[in-house]
Amino acid sequence: MIRLMVVDDHIPTREKAIQELTTGDLIDVIAQAGTSDEAWQLAKELLPDIVLLDLHLPGFLTTEDLLQRLNTLTNVKVVLFASKAKAADVQDWLDAGAHAYVLKN
Repeated sequence: MIRLMVVDDHIPTREKAIQELTTGDLIDVIAQAGTSDEAWQLAKELLPDIVLLDLHLPGFLTTEDLLQRLNTLTNVKVVLFASKAKAADVQDWLDAGAHAYVLKN
């Protein structure tokens, strides 16, 4: 089973993502966060397999800082989750350590 943490400050979006991703028996959502700071605290404590990370979060940590910190955790992969992006921006995030990028729809 994949242990997932969903990070998005928009609660309806977070709930919809969780609903869609847990329809089978492959994913277990072990945590949810709405700020970058909360995401960092939970991730280092729980060590999820995947962090589904919204690009625009409130909190003291920027998305880039949070991504760098998450990449220091053993076996934690980050999938960025945003409503829009230019191809060059996506490539920059992948170069910065994200493992994948998913568009919200």
